[in-house]
Amino acid sequence: MIRTIVTPANQDISIHLPIDYVGKKLELILFAVDEPKEEKIDHLKHEFEKYKEIWERDTRFSSNTTDMINHPAYNQIISLGQDVVPLLLRDMVDTGNHWFEALNILLGINPVLPEHRGKIQQMMKDWVQWAKDNNVSF
Repeated sequence: MIRTIVTPANQDISIHLPIDYVGKKLELILFAVDEPKEEKIDHLKHEFEKYKEIWERDTRFSSNTTDMINHPAYNQIISLGQDVVPLLLRDMVDTGNHWFEALNILLGINPVLPEHRGKIQQMMKDWVQWAKDNNVSF
């Protein structure tokens, strides 16, 4: 899934496809998505904070990434859908929480450069740059 905001200054969408797609007939579907209503945003923030608090409490002494991303509250946050992405990015920048896997799952991408993998600060900077490049404000 590709999610972007088209503006008068940014009307082009570029898609990089795997080599396996060359020569095949593709069908692309584009649709406009309305901005979430204020009540939905408030509910989303509440749910995010609720599950984040549980996740932080239960995993604060864990250094095992697998345990952290397999925690039920982490998966509840993912189940909130793509609208939670700005909240994940904001929290990642503000607290240093590792939302990399959740972002990967929700967006189907990983903008972290290969040489930055395992370097948390660089990984965060790559995600922030992706957000800027894709007009995702947080």
